[in-house]
Amino acid sequence: EIEKRKLLARIQEAEDRAEEANSKCNNLEKTKNRLMRDLEDSSIECERQRTEVANLEKKCKKVDQVVGEWKKKYDSATMQVETLTVDLQNLGSENLNLKNSCEE
Repeated sequence: EIEKRKLLARIQEAEDRAEEANSKCNNLEKTKNRLMRDLEDSSIECERQRTEVANLEKKCKKVDQVVGEWKKKYDSATMQVETLTVDLQNLGSENLNLKNSCEE
């Protein structure tokens, strides 16, 4: 009779441990499923961000191209201004020489 009670107590303990292990297993499974959903959401967000980065890089490249074109135009206009400034100075000198010639 005592052995039977000891055996029943051990069986009950084993069942309790098994139930506890099942409970932990279920909780771990729920956590795993939540983490898998989070991972999937993160992967989708990551892909969306990659697409956005690619689009921004394309826009940046276009902007760089436009800036390059405007820099060329600016450089060309600057050279024209410099050339016209020299021409204006030369014409001013020539005009002054002509005035002096006329006065003589």
